[in-house]
Amino acid sequence: MDYKCWCCPAEAIWVCDCPQDSRSCEKHYRDHKKKYKRCLPDFVKDAIIESDNAIKCLELEYAKLTQDMMIEIENYYNQNLNYLHSKKNEARGFIYRKMNDEADGIKVWARTLNLKERDKNQFLFSMREILGIDSASSNIAIAVENLEQTCERIEEIENKFNYRNEENREFQIKVQDEENIKKMTVDEFMSKINKENYQSFEFEEIKYIMIELNFEGFKEEFITDRYQFIVQISHTNDKKYIFVCKFLSRL
Repeated sequence: MDYKCWCCPAEAIWVCDCPQDSRSCEKHYRDHKKKYKRCLPDFVKDAIIESDNAIKCLELEYAKLTQDMMIEIENYYNQNLNYLHSKKNEARGFIYRKMNDEADGIKVWARTLNLKERDKNQFLFSMREILGIDSASSNIAIAVENLEQTCERIEEIENKFNYRNEENREFQIKVQDEENIKKMTVDEFMSKINKENYQSFEFEEIKYIMIELNFEGFKEEFITDRYQFIVQISHTNDKKYIFVCKFLSRL
């Protein structure tokens, strides 16, 4: 597209909506203004400079990035070339020492490596992802970045989920251990209880034991003449209920 002045080869820096001579350089802008009195031009030089500078900065960054990648490829090439030379010398050493199996191993390795059959698509895709600046490449780069962010979020959620699961598992084990410690059969309780140690039981402990020990079995098995010293627990007259008193006073 032609961006020159309507009257000379100089670049236009004034633009207007006039039907003719709509682009003018600094010199011929005045001539155009005299011809079209109602012209309202826009000064576009600053916008052009800003746009050009942005593109130039991108060109420099792009050249630097490309150069860095070329240096990396060259370094990797030299590194592997040195490795191949070392393998060549290693194979010769085996041959001179009549270590034929070792020498054959290097020869087979070199023949089966078959670099021509390697898939270069992954490298090309990565190269386009890094160096691509057109719309398609930008979309690919954005898609890859979004995918990576999504994967990171999924991994973070999975880690939190696993952490919560581990917390729940530990909590369940702790609760189960506490239940196992507290759980007691009627026979076990009756074998341990006596007048002296019963006095150390808290009221809440008594209630908990009654809940744990099957109420029916507790009232039938436990409240006997043998344990009359536990005066806080007694039957009702109909033998269907029991009373547990927190405080007891005698007249």
